[in-house]
Amino acid sequence: MRTAGGALVALLMLPALGQAAVSRAQLDHLEQEVWRARADFHMYTVMDADPQYQTALSHSLAAAEARLALIKEAAADDDQQRLAAELAQRLDELRQATGADGAAVDRGSVAIAARLDAVSSAEAAALDDVQALASDIQRLAGDYVARAAAGTRTRTSGDPQASVKAFQSALARARQAHHGDPAVRAALEQVALKWKFIRGSLLDEQTQPVPFLVYRYAGQISDTLTNLDTATAAR
Repeated sequence: MRTAGGALVALLMLPALGQAAVSRAQLDHLEQEVWRARADFHMYTVMDADPQYQTALSHSLAAAEARLALIKEAAADDDQQRLAAELAQRLDELRQATGADGAAVDRGSVAIAARLDAVSSAEAAALDDVQALASDIQRLAGDYVARAAAGTRTRTSGDPQASVKAFQSALARARQAHHGDPAVRAALEQVALKWKFIRGSLLDEQTQPVPFLVYRYAGQISDTLTNLDTATAAR
């Protein structure tokens, strides 16, 4: 789990980099924080109301707001400005849902992710496939922890078996595509090692759930990939 302020302060200090339009990476970053907030919310239930997860939830929602602020700043036309306004409303609804119940949080996070995934006009960049992995691993973790919190195998954002296999394939493609970049290759090697620790748990729907393990390693994986994107942008 992240420390209280460091990651968020670094995010708020990122330059606009002269972007003329909303980028796919910016959308994926927001989606990543939305899924992370969902996992934080359900971990609070799983871990018997441990206050550190309530704090983590606050940090994730604040990070999502910071990501949204960058999207608003980059919005280059009326369509993107309307998108930013819609996302702001949906994110506010998600924040309110965290004071209600898990089903409302699930619906809110799934709705935001679906809206982000439907955007077709975002600018592309070289590491979009890597940032998609960061969002996808948080979605997998959020879904897994939500099922553990509910004490059920209910599937709220897709088929876990298919999603795990899709992530595995996407990771393999990314490793092949970025093999020539030492920094990206090293980061993806770290991701692959940590992925091995949780892949079996995500696939196994029979044995006792291990939400803390999945939550912890998924967070580390997404942080590694997001930090890579920030470092690459600063080159």
